[in-house]
Amino acid sequence: HNTIDIAERMIARVSSPAIRARLITGIGNYKASQNSEQALQWLDGFRRDPAYNTAVQNVIAGISHQNPKSAAEAIETRITEDYAEPLVGQIASNWYRANPNEAMSWLDGLPDGSAKLNALSNIVSSIAHQDPDRAMEVLESIPPGPRRTDAKRNIAFARLSRAPDQIDDIIKDLGLSASEAKQMRDFAARRNEARSAFGGYGP
Repeated sequence: HNTIDIAERMIARVSSPAIRARLITGIGNYKASQNSEQALQWLDGFRRDPAYNTAVQNVIAGISHQNPKSAAEAIETRITEDYAEPLVGQIASNWYRANPNEAMSWLDGLPDGSAKLNALSNIVSSIAHQDPDRAMEVLESIPPGPRRTDAKRNIAFARLSRAPDQIDDIIKDLGLSASEAKQMRDFAARRNEARSAFGGYGP
């Protein structure tokens, strides 16, 4: 604690912005390891400091692993939009693993934008192999565009790895385009060739 006390007193004395930022971030991380809410309250004293957003982002990212709901509440009052996007994705993925319904309810309440789209796409990526049916449900929340295309591709390849003989159904269920379907069939063909080369034990 003596070291931390000394470091806190140094913040007001240092003239280098880089050193000041390292002190604020380092002390914030240390305090978060003891009590995350107290760490956030301490950092709130530096809201006008350029180091604030990065330091708070680090603390909230740590909170999201243990308590994604608290992390979600923290970003609403402490993080600017520019810094929120990666946190939204991380919180959503962690929360979805713990409670899918709560996570989706939270995401539904967020404004449309890249942060929300990236979070939904991340969830699909993280669950596609373990639970493709759930992934299909999340896919319905992603509007047409690059993120939906990526999510569909993740689900398609996940389902193909589980049931290669159902490739036609997979293509139909996901409404894949002709080029996407060709990519799937080419992948399946290469996979079959590899399995044959290894006596049926390929990837």
